[in-house]
Amino acid sequence: MGCWQQYEAYWAGCGGTNDGRPPANPEAYVRCVNAFPANPGWMCRNTPALLGCSEPAKKTTAPPTTIKPITPVQHPPMSTPAAPSAPPTKAVVAKPPHGLNVPDEDVAAAKVTPPTKVDPANPPAPPTQKDFTSRVDDVIKNHVSNVDVVNGQARPRHWDCIRYDETQRPVLYNPLREGMSFRYYYQGEYREVWVDEGSSVVLDGINGAYPFTAVGNYLTTGSFYGGDPPAVYQHVTAYVPGYGQSVQLDNVTILGHDDSQPDGSQDTFMLDDSTLANGKADNPSDGGNITVTKTQTLPGVGPTDDANRSSTWRWPLTSSPPAPGGPGCWAAGCW
Repeated sequence: MGCWQQYEAYWAGCGGTNDGRPPANPEAYVRCVNAFPANPGWMCRNTPALLGCSEPAKKTTAPPTTIKPITPVQHPPMSTPAAPSAPPTKAVVAKPPHGLNVPDEDVAAAKVTPPTKVDPANPPAPPTQKDFTSRVDDVIKNHVSNVDVVNGQARPRHWDCIRYDETQRPVLYNPLREGMSFRYYYQGEYREVWVDEGSSVVLDGINGAYPFTAVGNYLTTGSFYGGDPPAVYQHVTAYVPGYGQSVQLDNVTILGHDDSQPDGSQDTFMLDDSTLANGKADNPSDGGNITVTKTQTLPGVGPTDDANRSSTWRWPLTSSPPAPGGPGCWAAGCW
């Protein structure tokens, strides 16, 4: 029995679910999956904020380096991806992330609030002094209803409450009944801008495309730009060599290109405007295709997964892939 067949059978025995609901007993589920013989401890090692992981697991190697995308894209050197095999002829379809569950009238009201002008290099600090990563961990640990859970892993919602003024400056508006903190990478450092409930901010003088993670009681991701908009292509197929599988996406945003990076990992994308990825723009166009070698589900926050080897990188699918993986959820590789 192959590695994925073993994992699929083991995963089902642990009580994993496939409809976005957490398992009936999350702590027992995490302990069970953590004991998987072929890769013991991977769930707590890669996602320590899950229930059942009381403390971050000790690592014998340095943690993955965070991708730092701006235009031009800047990030530490990455390992050269394995040579891809020929992609299959039929792609499975990825489910886009859910959006905010907010009444239309709240969205409309927040959208027209006069925005506060903010220097993107020196944004106002959030009212709480707790660091961003700890706030993300708290949301995941509490398993609040607005954080989706797929096979025991938190999946962020998509933040699309962004508009652009007459000079193409991004305006972040917040229709929620709570403030949100947005984390993005700008001029060599991570920045956080606070947007209070029912208010909006405009980032002044910013140029380029920027992925972000935002946290409050919601955990969300997305991207914004200043100046010329980035290229966005519809119905793009993403091929992941390590899994030997192609995945159909609603859209792909091209964030930048960096010739200093290894061949095959020089392009940076947002997949369905929610997951940051590196790879190669093989045919950037509507209905085109890309190759994905690295991903970061929470841009600037979560671990960077090597899509050639990682057992933690997953997309929920509308149909199961031809090769075995977690039921209704796709995972790349097994080590």
